[in-house]
Amino acid sequence: MLETYSGTADPSLARVVFLWAVSRGLQAVRMDVSTAFLQAPIKDAVWLRLPSNLPVEVYPGLHVGVFIRIQKAVYGLKDAPKVYTSYFKKKVRSLGWIEISESILVRKNRKGEPVALLVMHVDDLFLFSPSADEDVKGIQGLFDNDKPEKMDNGELHLYVGMSIRMRLGEILLDQSSYIQGMSEGVSEKARKPLTEKDLLLPEEKDVDLSLQAEQQKNVGYLGWAVKTQPSLSFLFSHLSRSNSHLSRSSVLATEKALWHARETARPLRLSSVSSIPCLLVWRDASYELAKKEGRLGIEIQLVDESEIANLEKINEDNTVFWLSKKLARKLGSTTSAELLAMHDAVKSSWSIAHLVRKLWGKMLPVVVVTDLQPLMFQLSSKQCKSEPRMQGELEYVLENLAELGAKVKWVQSGSMRADRQTKFLHCS
Repeated sequence: MLETYSGTADPSLARVVFLWAVSRGLQAVRMDVSTAFLQAPIKDAVWLRLPSNLPVEVYPGLHVGVFIRIQKAVYGLKDAPKVYTSYFKKKVRSLGWIEISESILVRKNRKGEPVALLVMHVDDLFLFSPSADEDVKGIQGLFDNDKPEKMDNGELHLYVGMSIRMRLGEILLDQSSYIQGMSEGVSEKARKPLTEKDLLLPEEKDVDLSLQAEQQKNVGYLGWAVKTQPSLSFLFSHLSRSNSHLSRSSVLATEKALWHARETARPLRLSSVSSIPCLLVWRDASYELAKKEGRLGIEIQLVDESEIANLEKINEDNTVFWLSKKLARKLGSTTSAELLAMHDAVKSSWSIAHLVRKLWGKMLPVVVVTDLQPLMFQLSSKQCKSEPRMQGELEYVLENLAELGAKVKWVQSGSMRADRQTKFLHCS
């Protein structure tokens, strides 16, 4: 079987390692591997029949119809990305770089502590190090690279489709230019505030499948903006559902969402934490009794443990994960929806917790936040008396909370950060 999949770093985990690098005060450099695929040899025998339009005068001895064996992972081969990324990781291991998560590599000191970081996006490398020039030279000794770009000088730089501004103690992930551009083509009618009425799914009689391309283009724009804008996550999730219920009103809603993004967008700020951070997990759910349907929302931050004493005053800095998702199963109550939100929240916490332990060297404290007293009662009593069919979900949550060493804290509904992932909030 031919392996073609070549992974990239999970965006939420990339934000975690960026925060670690900022907290360490590391230097930062971006670099491209030149014609990356052509630098990776292939083991399998791949033969190519030369095409009829080949300029044979450039290659003496070759002529139309000749078969040649390919020596490198040339562009166009389906497994070229996989071949290259595997080859790159194997080669840089000789320099001490070890992969700790998909496409995230670290270099350790003699004590076994991570001291430098390398994030791969195929041939695009983002390197953080106390001695960046030395690490760059090491990689240049193995691969041909374009001229490195210093990233920690406070200026705006481009990295895999987003702008990054890095300065002492913080890194700003900014998509303002992209968001401005994606909203320029919206109609005058769409340049008005988005309302809850705009988000209603159209009636069957209004469906117009000819609008599919326009609808999907707008939703695609929104999906890319969500990578730095947690407040747009609900809109993206909700409007994606209308891709099968296309109408003039649904297209207008996506245009209004793009204009809303333009008006509300701001950089995502990752600021230095002083010690082992605390994993702060906000989770919430909404519930429609008439349809027996729910939606969950999750936001996860890495904050200083001292901030936990006053949850209401914690700002949005260091938000590394967010999710808005329609629950697939029918539910009997708000508490059931909240319990499923808790289930997904603790499940989503593990990958971040494991990565933090590898970087900071210790298991971090975890705090999960809820605004529902009935759920607090279920957690303390360890029973779902009103809905016994949810007992298995409760036991899963309790087991994972215990393994994470997590504490559950209650806040008033008005202070629940994840609320914006379950419904449209005009102030987001």
